[in-house]
Amino acid sequence: MGNCSASQSREPSGNICNSKESKSKRERKDSHRKPKRQHKELKAAAHDCLFMLENPSNEIKKRLEFPVKIYAGKKFPDLSNNKLHGRILKSELGGRKSLAYLNLAQNFLTYIEHHPWRNIVTLDLSNNMLQGSLLVPPPKTDTFLLSNDQLTGLIPPSICNLSSLVFPSLSSNNLNGRIPQCFGSFGLIVMLHLQKNNLHGSLPDSFANLSSLRSLDLNGNKFEGRLARSSVNCSRLEVINVGNNNIRDEFPYWLGTPPELKVVVLRSNKFYGPIQYSKSLFHFSKLQILHLSHNEFKGFLPRKLFQSLAAMSHVAYLRPSILEIIITMIM
Repeated sequence: MGNCSASQSREPSGNICNSKESKSKRERKDSHRKPKRQHKELKAAAHDCLFMLENPSNEIKKRLEFPVKIYAGKKFPDLSNNKLHGRILKSELGGRKSLAYLNLAQNFLTYIEHHPWRNIVTLDLSNNMLQGSLLVPPPKTDTFLLSNDQLTGLIPPSICNLSSLVFPSLSSNNLNGRIPQCFGSFGLIVMLHLQKNNLHGSLPDSFANLSSLRSLDLNGNKFEGRLARSSVNCSRLEVINVGNNNIRDEFPYWLGTPPELKVVVLRSNKFYGPIQYSKSLFHFSKLQILHLSHNEFKGFLPRKLFQSLAAMSHVAYLRPSILEIIITMIM
């Protein structure tokens, strides 16, 4: 195989594998070949290069610049965990209808002008160095992973066009503004991770419509107001993390209703008042983690509360602002 490097050419037939021979010498050598044979060899060489890139964690030492062109009918390329640098520009990449999956995670990409993959379903751009505003992918996308980048600005209204969205993750960026109300209309969403941004405002009541939601992580933002009681309608909810915000509310007894709930993190907010036991409201039959520290709760933790938490073998309540109790549950 020839040495592999990305082509800077904008010609559609640019070879991404440069041979050791000069271009002029190669042209003289191949001048007698038929065009079909040239095209076939070009695709084979591109296939070999892409095979190298498609093996995650191969730690390609040579710096590769976009565009990396995709040949040979590849629908599911995995280019993650390499050393791809550069920008994805509209002028450099044409749309590819057949591409359904693309993993570019853990590289060094810095900018996306547009998404050239018109029928993409799964797009992973997490753990890069992407800057600027959030660019929404094509409408058929169901998995959109953009965590641990450097994005700024608002979540654009055009994200409401992603009616098939199932796994959106925009965590660990610098996004601000409010969560669009349309998120509540995404009935297929299973995981919604927006933690570690600068989002603010109250939580949308439209979350009540997220009937498939299993994991909601809003930790480390600036949300305020009351915890949306509409979340009680998320019957498949397993994890809710609203820690490190400015939510001011009483203890959310109603979170005991979702039958699959395993993790509740309320730490470092402004929850207040007593934590009272109510047999009609407390279930938490599968709860494994309950994190309440650094709030304004007062009084005692009801013993009956912990007797109802059958899935927990140990609960540690460590140094909140008023209450300081360590309880080992008696099964």
